[in-house]
Amino acid sequence: MCGHMEALPEKLTLLCPSPSSPPVMAYSEPVTAGKRAITKWAEVRAVVTRAALHFIDRVSLPKDIILYTDEDEWSTWTKIGDNVLHIELRRWADIMVIAPLSANTLGKIAGGLCDNLLTCIVRAWDYSKATLCGTSHEHLHVEQSFHRTASYVS
Repeated sequence: MCGHMEALPEKLTLLCPSPSSPPVMAYSEPVTAGKRAITKWAEVRAVVTRAALHFIDRVSLPKDIILYTDEDEWSTWTKIGDNVLHIELRRWADIMVIAPLSANTLGKIAGGLCDNLLTCIVRAWDYSKATLCGTSHEHLHVEQSFHRTASYVS
């Protein structure tokens, strides 16, 4: 190994926020189905919005995947100086994967709105780290309004 290269961590830290979108029903399935593969190379923490909780079966998520909700953002600190969850998750994660990225959440991100844990993380994210986003359905990426909104973010 070259002297100037940093050693890779034993496991990458993967943050998986999921917005309020009906396709989020499939969110727990790939994580659960891929659990054996994912947890071999990554430590995973998931973030879901209040609306997305309607579609998530918390019991079916693997026990080693920590699930955070909007309520956790407000319950983890009590006074100025305490750790703030969205900042701690930003520091913790090597990679952020937002899937599915709904048009609603994309619009919030483009407008700089931070009304839930997911959008607070995105606003605070260190973009020198990897960020991946997938649309909520196959036709969204071809809509002109999606491209206009996405151009504000990129």
